[in-house]
Amino acid sequence: MSSFSRWALAAGLASLTAVCAPIKPEEQLRTATCLNGVWETVVNVSDARIPAEEWTHRRIPAMPLVGDPPAVSAWYRRSFTIAREWIRPDRRFFLEIEKAGHYAAIYCNGRRMAEHYGQYTPFEADLTSALAPGKPNEIAIYVHNASGKYARPGAMLEDELAGNAYRGATDKQPQRNWIGIAGDIVLSWRPAASVTDVFVVPSVRKKRLETRVETSGASGLKIRGAVLDEEKVVLTLPEKQVTTTGTIRLEADWSNAVLWGPPPYGKPKLYVLRTELLKQGKVVDRTFTRFGFREVWIEGRDVLLNGKKLWMSGTYFPKLSTVRYLNDRRVQSATISLMQASGLNTLHGHWDDLGKTWMDLCDETGMLVMAGFYCDGRPLIQSRADDGWADWMTSTCRNWTRATRNHPSVVLWRPSDVVPQNTYMRKESFAARLAEEVKREDGTRPLADGSDIAIWSQNHLKDPKNPEVYDDGARVAEQLAAASKPLLTKEIYCSFADFDKIGGFFRAFYEKSQAGGSTGTIVQHLPLKKFSPFRAEWLSDSGAGNRERDPRLERELVNWSDPSQPAWSVSPYGSLFAELYRKYVKLDAAPLGGEAPGELLVTGLTPDDLAILVPENPELAEPVGVRAAADGTAWFVVSTPGDYRLHYRNGSRSVRIRPGQHFRKPGYGHVERVNAGRTSS
Repeated sequence: MSSFSRWALAAGLASLTAVCAPIKPEEQLRTATCLNGVWETVVNVSDARIPAEEWTHRRIPAMPLVGDPPAVSAWYRRSFTIAREWIRPDRRFFLEIEKAGHYAAIYCNGRRMAEHYGQYTPFEADLTSALAPGKPNEIAIYVHNASGKYARPGAMLEDELAGNAYRGATDKQPQRNWIGIAGDIVLSWRPAASVTDVFVVPSVRKKRLETRVETSGASGLKIRGAVLDEEKVVLTLPEKQVTTTGTIRLEADWSNAVLWGPPPYGKPKLYVLRTELLKQGKVVDRTFTRFGFREVWIEGRDVLLNGKKLWMSGTYFPKLSTVRYLNDRRVQSATISLMQASGLNTLHGHWDDLGKTWMDLCDETGMLVMAGFYCDGRPLIQSRADDGWADWMTSTCRNWTRATRNHPSVVLWRPSDVVPQNTYMRKESFAARLAEEVKREDGTRPLADGSDIAIWSQNHLKDPKNPEVYDDGARVAEQLAAASKPLLTKEIYCSFADFDKIGGFFRAFYEKSQAGGSTGTIVQHLPLKKFSPFRAEWLSDSGAGNRERDPRLERELVNWSDPSQPAWSVSPYGSLFAELYRKYVKLDAAPLGGEAPGELLVTGLTPDDLAILVPENPELAEPVGVRAAADGTAWFVVSTPGDYRLHYRNGSRSVRIRPGQHFRKPGYGHVERVNAGRTSS
């Protein structure tokens, strides 16, 4: 059955099964609304009080604020109205910021509700006690760089280099301690008795699925789980009683799951785990967790993915690069297509956490990920760790692991790379400390930190002191011959100016790595695209992701938006790595594609209205909300296709959303469109 036929069947079933289901937003157990769009901002003002003047306007989230001299702090503010009927005595409201640098404090109607340190992890504030129903509510967010009292709780850092140690490396000193909101801002509600965390643990070897669930305020309730494949329940997990606030394990055998992974390991197949809390047989909370069924383990000198020897060919992006922080699905989907067409199957974080959008897309497109979030990046930018730095990094690593672990694309962990030279701990000891946190919170994937997997890095020269003689693969061959465990070349660093010589080096290196049984090769900042001009444009200021309009985007990024121009022109290095992938991996170098979330552009709304899509069948998906832009548009990304009811200030109407497609060609022809200004239905 085709994807469209399956969707049409799902839509029909949804309509039949949800005749009696509530479809109003206030009746939903959970709802999440993206507040991205134009906010008021002011820079370099203290946090003594929320400023009364000198505000300007900028779309948030945005690229990090950098300059010379750099901004040290910034305020952001925005107002929205909570409908009176949304307020319930057993409901809590939260504001989540996906990425902010470095310190951030959230205020609601003048009250500080939460604070957070670090750009590497998302965080949320409980706004419930401060919200005023039926009235404008002002959200203000204060950000500050890692200095003074803003580096970590209880610290007072007067040394600029000590503040730098809390941030990922950049090319220039003024850029390193950047500030800004660089990730999505989401307002949500959920029941007071709720599921707070779900960790999905598939086992290919045992043919079994385990889920580890954490709850809040749910003692005495029951919990159950079911795996959805589109509209169909394909696995039911036994119901259990919630007796404590600890972890509850639900598990069941599963012998016919489709394995996740790029060829030859599987396909980018994603399932959804539906987890429900029940009180006297009634569902009082429901969550949806997307996952892939796959397993990674080590046998001897091999890393295995779903029982097949793993080969990783990948890269990572430059420090503070536009493609990393322009966290929009369309830009990143186009970039992944280019990577896969260039024979790459792996993306590494390295300089910073990749973030939710990148990770979601890697899940959907079958890209492997070596997950990392920190590198000090010597010797260009100096830093100096203070006495509390290692403790703070360890705590951050724990939170980062929990935020990342459900992504099937993560096949290896490597939390950090280079650390400050003055830290009292040896690099190996610090890596072991972070590894302990990763294993405590995950424990299902190997670490490429020298423990589970040996690591190797080099440049293109046979002898780094002799720039005339290029390596012929002998250095990595020697490492592989001596290795007693899997070995991964986690970094090749070199200039790309002389393609003939560098290309010869890569050919020799790839061949020797394959022959020696390597786990793979990650190349630092591999250039894949030739410059090709295009017109960068967006459909709306609303919706998830960044919306930068800098003309430089057209030089730095793959064309995702201009249908009159080619998507990309592959660089010589892209062609070379595609050739090597075909020769040694015996697979075509081409985008994997697959189904993507559907997209909907709504016009004719009231500016700043909170428009919400409510599924006709609440057992298949959660509601999705978006704050309308000043031009009355709202841009939705909907993970689960089907029938929805669109609710907005002046009415509601039925909307049918079809599955999307990952990047095929530039433009927005795949986006469905609805004019809310017309007569509601």
